[in-house]
Amino acid sequence: MGIWISLAVIWVVCGGFAAYLASEKSRSGSVWFLLGLLFGPLGLIAAAGLPSASAGATNESPKSPQKPAGLEDLQTSLTRE
Repeated sequence: MGIWISLAVIWVVCGGFAAYLASEKSRSGSVWFLLGLLFGPLGLIAAAGLPSASAGATNESPKSPQKPAGLEDLQTSLTRE
């Protein structure tokens, strides 16, 4: 019986740490608490590996779509005929 209580405590602690890490990275702490509670140490590892929610929006400009390299050759050969 004592092992089950220990495992339950570990899973709740993992959920708490996952929520803390997620909220530090501007993510939903309550969702990550539930994920950490459900998956235990794996949820905690996943929360630790999360990128910051604002990291992708800071200094990146949208890139213009580029054609694949072979497509230009195909277009020029088709227009010549």
